[in-house]
Amino acid sequence: MTPAALGLRLSSPGSWPVPAVILGLYFLLAGACFKPSLQFYWLASAPYLATAVVLGWELALAAAVLALRLAPFARSPWPRSHAFTTLALLLLWAGASLLWSQTDKPAESAGYWLQQAIPLVLVLEAGAFMPGTSPARLAVLAYACGLVVMSLQGIAFSRLGMLSALELEWYKNTYAHAACLLALISLDGLARGGWRIERRSAGWIAALVVAGAVLVHFPSKTAIGALGAAGAAILLLGGVNLRAWVMALLALGGLALAVSDTMIETWDRYQRDAAYASTLSERTVLWDYVVAFIRENPLLGLGFDGFRSRAPGIFAVGVAHAHNDVLMLTVNLGAIGLAFAALWYAAVGRVAWAAHRLGGAPRRESLLLLALLAYCLVRGLTEADRFLCMLPVDLAPVCLLAILRAREQETAA
Repeated sequence: MTPAALGLRLSSPGSWPVPAVILGLYFLLAGACFKPSLQFYWLASAPYLATAVVLGWELALAAAVLALRLAPFARSPWPRSHAFTTLALLLLWAGASLLWSQTDKPAESAGYWLQQAIPLVLVLEAGAFMPGTSPARLAVLAYACGLVVMSLQGIAFSRLGMLSALELEWYKNTYAHAACLLALISLDGLARGGWRIERRSAGWIAALVVAGAVLVHFPSKTAIGALGAAGAAILLLGGVNLRAWVMALLALGGLALAVSDTMIETWDRYQRDAAYASTLSERTVLWDYVVAFIRENPLLGLGFDGFRSRAPGIFAVGVAHAHNDVLMLTVNLGAIGLAFAALWYAAVGRVAWAAHRLGGAPRRESLLLLALLAYCLVRGLTEADRFLCMLPVDLAPVCLLAILRAREQETAA
């Protein structure tokens, strides 16, 4: 499929292929999420090797896009935005916190930090060689394709018995999160097409079916609830459209029927076990421990990836994160890191909402970012990212780049 068929207008035919391939390849692999694949199954017994493999190709792509500065390609300046500045400050603070981190695997933690920082460099550098909204559109499309790969992989792992019952319980949120991101991107794609059922929308509809299948195999209550909030944001902000509401109600009804058995089982457990229900599936017990960790160093926290080394003593089974975005940020990065994260969220919301009010191309580009923000805010109440915040540090900058470039085009016109 050609770039034109995807709605991508590349104004510099002689210079766009190399940065486009680099950016697209990164987001394809990021969406396919080979890191969890390696860590969960293929290299579960060698976490250092898994991190090294993933970090290796990410660093190679970052070096490739930085090397383009030496080539005779025309490039635009980086887009200026407080949102990018606040994200850079958050990343720098997280990196600095490695100096006092309580992690028991400092080399691996440093690798994880690099994985958080690389996307911002890639997005800004590759975007500088590709004017307009084309690089962002291309990256989002590649990310969606990668998420389809990861989703199908999760279903295959489940159906073929490649994961134990305990592993399925551990990793279901990872696959459910990927399915939700895929659903949001697909809904955004359908909204761009006016919710019309036609040949061009077949791919987005198929992606939605895949996302729904993953949520059936890995039914996460928090993921489904947050997806509902974000989907409502897309419907409300995307304009009143009867076709969209009918499609949404049918999809919601089908998903509800598919996961009804799981929801009934959860309700029955709540009825039988009052302690389990009163602690929100034992989350409040975990939060008590997290608050105790925060009190050890409320200003600086345990350091980047520090919680992961302290968590094994809480429950018999492993705990990957604090199950709350605010608590996770505070326990690792302290009050200072939480403040940087709050500024990042606020700046993203401000840019996205201003673009939505502006109308035209900026409004179209803002829809996915607003939905993503709604999803992360809702899900962040009971879930968290292992390292930084729920708002993805790869997909969100891409959406920001699209908005800023669309605003530049509107101003120039």
